Amino acid sequence: MEGWIKIHRKILDNPIVCKDSETISIWLYLLLNATHQEVPATFKGEKIILKKGQLITGIISISEKLVINKNKVQRTLKCFESDKQIEQQTSNKNRLITILNWEAYQSSDKQNDKQMINNWETNDKQSDNKQECNIQECNNNIYLYLLNRYRVENPKNFDEYMKKTRDLRNDEKWNELTRDEQQKLLSEL
Repeated sequence: MEGWIKIHRKILDNPIVCKDSETISIWLYLLLNATHQEVPATFKGEKIILKKGQLITGIISISEKLVINKNKVQRTLKCFESDKQIEQQTSNKNRLITILNWEAYQSSDKQNDKQMINNWETNDKQSDNKQECNIQECNNNIYLYLLNRYRVENPKNFDEYMKKTRDLRNDEKWNELTRDEQQKLLSEL
């Protein structure tokens, strides 16, 4: 899938979506995978037209893509539904999710969008030569990436914990963290 989406700053005021890093990851997954135009699809064995803001997905595919426990994905989707963020229809294979208020946040003001894209392209060209990232910011991103990737699903399962910590220490990004960050990360798994 190509293109971009708009993420409104009001997302930070939404206690449901911003509950934790996994919840916001699931929300972004839905936004990024929702259609931005009508497309044909098959759901429950019938041909349908997906409207803007809809997607067909499943708990397992979200779980595997984001490396989040499938029960957490299920609970999060139910929470989004109760809070009127989404509507969902389920089948025995997958689910059709409709992001409510999609148009309000994603509708296109062509002139503003074009201007915004031109500004991004100009800024990208200017910053290509100065592409150094703030070390603390990079480390935070690496830290969150590693935390989400190697999080232990069942903390009481010693074998799982040992496997995850072994895999974590073998990850090439592990050595980019400071010793303090490494210790903190191990304690948060």
